[in-house]
Amino acid sequence: MDATYLRSRLHYDADTGVFTWLERPLSTFASPHAGKVWNKRYPGTQAGTRHRSNAIHIAVDGRLYQAHRLAWLYVHGAWPKETIDHINRDPSDNRLVNLREATCSQNAYNKPGAVNSTTPFKGVSYNTRLRKFVAQIKRNKRHYWLGLFDAPEEAHRAYCAAARVLHGEFAHTGGAQNEV
Repeated sequence: MDATYLRSRLHYDADTGVFTWLERPLSTFASPHAGKVWNKRYPGTQAGTRHRSNAIHIAVDGRLYQAHRLAWLYVHGAWPKETIDHINRDPSDNRLVNLREATCSQNAYNKPGAVNSTTPFKGVSYNTRLRKFVAQIKRNKRHYWLGLFDAPEEAHRAYCAAARVLHGEFAHTGGAQNEV
């Protein structure tokens, strides 16, 4: 699908991130009756359904698309090179100001910490043998050891500093409650 075809089927509001269906020519339907029924019911209604990941998916001509990728195509006229990152980490927020092109690694940098971690801080774990907190970070499949610390907050400060340098604008250090 190209941007022209997408724009003939859907309207995208970049300020709200919402797609709505457009009226379709009757010639695009198998029967004129089906077209009349569709055009009476759907134009102007919001397109898409929420996936279990909270992302919005939209079916166009029987094929399922992620709404954030469609938004990029709609506005920029081309599919994203790799992936689209939601700056605020809300996959249902498809406002244009919340979307940016990213590599898979950059998209991963913007994720919160693991829920099964031994500490509430991203990039910090507890080493029971050493009885110390370990700070480490990853960039482009390479692990960086940031050190051992007596307190988790100290280890998290080291992680935050490294994340700002290594991950740049995609750095997510674990949420406002964990900002140090």
